[in-house]
Amino acid sequence: MGLVFLIVEDDEKIRKFINFSLKSQDYECVEAATGEKALGIIAVENLDAIILDLGLPDMDGIDIIKQVREFSDIPIIVVSARDQDYEKVEALDVGADDYLTKPFSIKELHARIRVVLRHKKNKQEHVPIVFQVGELEVNLEKHKVTLAGREVLRQWNITYLFYY
Repeated sequence: MGLVFLIVEDDEKIRKFINFSLKSQDYECVEAATGEKALGIIAVENLDAIILDLGLPDMDGIDIIKQVREFSDIPIIVVSARDQDYEKVEALDVGADDYLTKPFSIKELHARIRVVLRHKKNKQEHVPIVFQVGELEVNLEKHKVTLAGREVLRQWNITYLFYY
């Protein structure tokens, strides 16, 4: 399975266009037209990046960024019609990784996606493989958790370990 992106956009034509363009690059896509649906998907799916519109019908995209940053550093690229500097700065300050103003070039979106994925890969290369707190040890490479030397969890999915 390839890289998986969440496209959060209430305009169906734009959402489908982004989806089509990403699939042409061999990416998998999940779509959400509302913030509530997006947050539900983010909580359970193993996503590689989020393409996020700020103007959603049920909530502001800024609030989604804030909520996601409470538990994840997944790359977020904002694609929004909001073009004021203060709006761009706010989105970046609360945790967006990049900001693209509508209308946009699909080639530029693809380039920005490559950049955030490159940054994500570089960050992952520096992640320690074993975490230890007291007698609790989490080994990411072996997918194993031990407590006082005794195995308590084996072959877990890291997404569920941290979300539940």
